[in-house]
Order: sequence, then C-alpha cells, then structure tokens
Amino acid sequence: MILQPRLELGASANDVPEYSLGQGVNDTEMGPCLCYEIKREFAPYVGVRYEALHGETEDIAECEGEATSSTAFVIGIRAWY
Repeated sequence: MILQPRLELGASANDVPEYSLGQGVNDTEMGPCLCYEIKREFAPYVGVRYEALHGETEDIAECEGEATSSTAFVIGIRAWY
C-alpha cells in the first residue's frame, strides 16, 4: 500500500472570460491518495480531494453564484501498459 500526497496549482497568464478564468493563480487542488499496487501496472486507489479557487477566478465564480471550494471522495483504478 502506498499513501501519496498530491498538490496541483493552476495559473493563467491572461484573463480568459469565456472560461471564467482570471489572470494569476486560479486554483489549487490537494489531498491524499491511498493506492494498493497489485502489480506495478495496476493499482486501485481511494482518496480525498480538496479544490479551491483563488484571486480573480474566485471573484468571477462568486459573481456567477458558483462555489469557490469543494471536497470530494475519489475512487478509481490506475492502469497502464
């Protein structure tokens, strides 16, 4: 079993109104993921993901009545060949 931390940052160099993105750091996504490697190429996993918007993108989402953060339970299978 492997516990993997995850952190992802999203950024934009320009405003992109058609995608509701502001300039600068747009969002962060983070959380732990617990994998069980049956084989190196095949591993089911479970985890928790927290996502939050920042800066101009957060302001745009608030004006549109959307949530600026969310938490989700994730489950899946990592496979490659």
